[in-house]
Amino acid sequence: MRVGTLQTQLGGLWIALVMALLGCQPADDDGTDGSPSEPSDSSDVSDTSDATDGSDPSDTSDATDATDASDSTDVTDPSSSTDPSVTSDPSEPEIGYIFSLSAELLGQGASQLQKVEVVAIILDDDGNPLTGLDVELSIVPDTHLVPLSHSSTDENGEARAVYLASALGDVTISAATRIAETDYTIGQATLTVDSGACISSRDYFETRLWGPVIQQCSSCHNSMGRALEINPYVMTFPFEGEADFLTIAYDQLVSKGMAIPNDAYGELPMYLAKPMDLIYHGGGGIVEADSDEFHLLRGLATLTKIEEQGYQCAPLAQRDIFTGVTTKSNLEVMAQAKLALTGTPLDASYFETRDPSISLEEELAAFFNEPPQPAFGDRI
Repeated sequence: MRVGTLQTQLGGLWIALVMALLGCQPADDDGTDGSPSEPSDSSDVSDTSDATDGSDPSDTSDATDATDASDSTDVTDPSSSTDPSVTSDPSEPEIGYIFSLSAELLGQGASQLQKVEVVAIILDDDGNPLTGLDVELSIVPDTHLVPLSHSSTDENGEARAVYLASALGDVTISAATRIAETDYTIGQATLTVDSGACISSRDYFETRLWGPVIQQCSSCHNSMGRALEINPYVMTFPFEGEADFLTIAYDQLVSKGMAIPNDAYGELPMYLAKPMDLIYHGGGGIVEADSDEFHLLRGLATLTKIEEQGYQCAPLAQRDIFTGVTTKSNLEVMAQAKLALTGTPLDASYFETRDPSISLEEELAAFFNEPPQPAFGDRI
């Protein structure tokens, strides 16, 4: 009996060992059997509390060791940084675009009106221009600049806008755009306007345009002038000294301000296109491009246009209609007088053969000996 019992015990241990090696755990038959196969036996190799068990989570050789490079909690993983000082640069390639914004004061010229040009540039991260994008501009203070023109980005990735200064002081310009349903900030520019704020178109006409330009035009464009003889529908100005002559002259000029398309300037008012001879003018071309007269007449067109759009520039506190009036030389007076009295301009060749010893009165008298023009007597 003892030999049989010993064999039985050895057989049970052998079976338990095989099952442990195969990953199995022998089931307790009734919980009261005192056989050596009891799972609570501290010598059972299948005991899950065995410190040498390869599945022990505390085992320092465990595949989940904190030094494992694949561990998502590894402190060396750059994506796990929570440093609040790490920020992304909006100009970095992760955005994929390069932006720039600039603003500059343009020359005032004879008009004494200050214009501001704003240029926004949009490129991809390879430096290629992006075309056809709209740029939204905001001005602070918004009462300091009046918009004149605005374009989308061109073949160079440049969007341009031109403003007219309506007040003096510092101005901040911000720009933004929208690309592929995403809004981007382009940048910000600041400048200072210290002169050239716009004035009302009537003040401009009376103080800057009448003396230097319109007085010359009125030598032909008056009720007895040569221009009226050629075209009975031509613009005519009142003579100085007539009641409200400046108001009437302003209304006459502005009434001929319809826009004429022009390749070089986009558009020009008719009262500028005609004296430039871009459309037929009986007196020919008497105003040159980019001359003082050109900028003065175009300045009036700028002011009347923004007033039609509802913008109002501040009126002058004091008006001086003699601002900009210049004194003509004797030769200039003689040339203008000949045109007004005889209806014919003074030929440039006359100055090459002119005798400077002859007085101005004698030269003017000589003009009356020339064959008179039609209706000359009526004008006199």
